[in-house]
Amino acid sequence: MTQIPDPPFGGNLRWFGESWGAPVCEPQTHIETPVGMPCAGHEHLHPDSRVGRIVEGSQGITIPYLDGKGGITTIAFHLACWLHEVGADRLPDG
Repeated sequence: MTQIPDPPFGGNLRWFGESWGAPVCEPQTHIETPVGMPCAGHEHLHPDSRVGRIVEGSQGITIPYLDGKGGITTIAFHLACWLHEVGADRLPDG
């Protein structure tokens, strides 16, 4: 199995939960579900909502995030929220 090197900032896209069959769902980039982490998509779409945390059984991704203060952190998205963020839920069929 090929090891994917981390970029200089310490991480790249990782996925969690059950595979959804996408090319990103390689075993070497799978991580434990980050239970309790807020979903960045929920925070963006529903800022007043207390829902939107990653729970056991969730599917999704984590990505590095530049926080605007010179720091780098990791944020998580539910799969459906990430697809909405990138517009994939609005693609025409076919």
